[in-house]
Amino acid sequence: MDATWPRRLPVAARGDASSAGGRGGLGGGLARRAARPGRRGAGSLRTPTLLLVGGADSHVLELNREARRRIGANVMLEVIPRATHLFEEPGALGQVADHAADWFERHLGREHGRVQQAG
Repeated sequence: MDATWPRRLPVAARGDASSAGGRGGLGGGLARRAARPGRRGAGSLRTPTLLLVGGADSHVLELNREARRRIGANVMLEVIPRATHLFEEPGALGQVADHAADWFERHLGREHGRVQQAG
């Protein structure tokens, strides 16, 4: 499996494709950035954005909802029911992978959206 293909894409080379995670994740960071006066914030983001969050993680879910409101266009928020922020619950990580693969297929093309299983 070749995990370096995103770096070879023209869109990734320009910095238009990225991912982040962790406590508060990308949504939390975007919401905080948008709240800073005089700074270019989340509202100026034009890159298609996918926010994935566990439904049982109420604080991070609210941060991501606020980020979605501030970003406006071209953002999708997918909530994984009953999942916490690490997606450790049975089946949760599979749902995350499915949502991400679908999103990448829509935005980067089918040939890059799904990793082929070896063997």
